[in-house]
Amino acid sequence: MNKEIKEYTDSIINTIIESEELETPDVLLDHLQEYILEECEQKYNNYILGKEETFVLTDTEFEQLYKKASLKYIEDILDNLVDKDVVKTSVNENGDILYSLTEQGKHMVEYLNEN
Repeated sequence: MNKEIKEYTDSIINTIIESEELETPDVLLDHLQEYILEECEQKYNNYILGKEETFVLTDTEFEQLYKKASLKYIEDILDNLVDKDVVKTSVNENGDILYSLTEQGKHMVEYLNEN
């Protein structure tokens, strides 16, 4: 891995961590860092080949990567809830994945609402 790319990615992640306005979960930061590294490596290779002017991300590219990392984070949460039998999945006639509480999940919600 190119040292410049690693330092650039680390600076982005550190800025997010140090931001007082954002409380970003570590898992989300891990996904974001992974996606930024992948994108910057591709941009760096294109930069070396003369296809890109820089390997630095644009605002739009960063926003897209943040959305991608956020979706992956949400997917991880849902998968974990399914694995713990709190949520079950089904598929409707359009092929959409639907999520609903299991009996265990309903009991957990009732317990949380009571306390």
